[in-house]
Amino acid sequence: MSRLGIAVLAGCLLCGSVASAQDGPAPDSPHDFAISRQLLEEIVRQGTFLPTFKIRMSHRSDVKSASEDCEIHLAGELLDFPVGDPEFLVVEPPNLCRFMPGQTAPATGSTKAAWRNLFDTKVLNKDCEVTGFPRFYTEHASGSAGPSNPNHIFEIHPATAISCNPALAPLEFKKFFVGFQGLKHIQPASADQCLETLRLWVRFHNEGGEGWYEFFEQKSPRCGNLAIIEAASVPKEWVRKTGGGHTAIARVTADGGTRRTLKLYSVEGTAADEWLERRLAGKKASSSDPRMLHGFFTYDYFAMLREISPGGKWSTSTQWTEVHFPMAFVVLGPTTVVPWTEQ
Repeated sequence: MSRLGIAVLAGCLLCGSVASAQDGPAPDSPHDFAISRQLLEEIVRQGTFLPTFKIRMSHRSDVKSASEDCEIHLAGELLDFPVGDPEFLVVEPPNLCRFMPGQTAPATGSTKAAWRNLFDTKVLNKDCEVTGFPRFYTEHASGSAGPSNPNHIFEIHPATAISCNPALAPLEFKKFFVGFQGLKHIQPASADQCLETLRLWVRFHNEGGEGWYEFFEQKSPRCGNLAIIEAASVPKEWVRKTGGGHTAIARVTADGGTRRTLKLYSVEGTAADEWLERRLAGKKASSSDPRMLHGFFTYDYFAMLREISPGGKWSTSTQWTEVHFPMAFVVLGPTTVVPWTEQ
């Protein structure tokens, strides 16, 4: 049984006793997932939150409907170094159910056949360079949904570009970064509970001469993928331009009432990024600025790195250390949907 399987089994056996009273992991607690040091080092080396990885693409799903997530799932394998535990990864270009390949205006009919043909002929069973947000999240760490969605915690999600032939223009997805009516999102209470309860710990493990960082999580079982939040306050002092776009520390609400602090990522070339650029420049807010944001929850790998590599020196501590402010939100786009009024 894999280390992840052991962790899941142990968690189930203890959930009625020790885990309910435990504040964090015990010294001998098994991990929930692990990330190779080589992967984290490569993300740091590239200096952007939109790094590029060499991936062998092996399986795809069909294009999902808007009520699912409007994406396609592409399972693959990193070519240069291991992911961790689980060892698989999934690439997810956004909003393919709404856009035809190469188009920027929403499609009026089904897009599935066009994307199936394109990925089958241009991407599958090829070595590709994939650019996008390195998302670590345990939504699909167990209970595999098949070859296109194997057990994994690492995703290129959202993917911004895929190139499998240097002689051809890459597939670009940034123009698909929009929030639209009908796109899936979890319930407001679930989103707020996810922000309230998530805690994460990390420790170093050396296996066969390879360094791994193991993680232990505590979170609500209602944490999901896509969510809608309201950016109640985004002070310009807490907006930063960085490789890939902008980051911001914001006061947000996910349920229409409770305010929490959350880190936002906006991808360069998108409407959300233009908005944060205006905030950073100190331009006067207007009624057209986005307040409601549709996007993805993710574990913040920058927060992980603050604990793993303080001052640029990689930790080798085998003791569990808590990762502070572990959750972040990757903005897909502004939306007019106010989820707490839908109930």
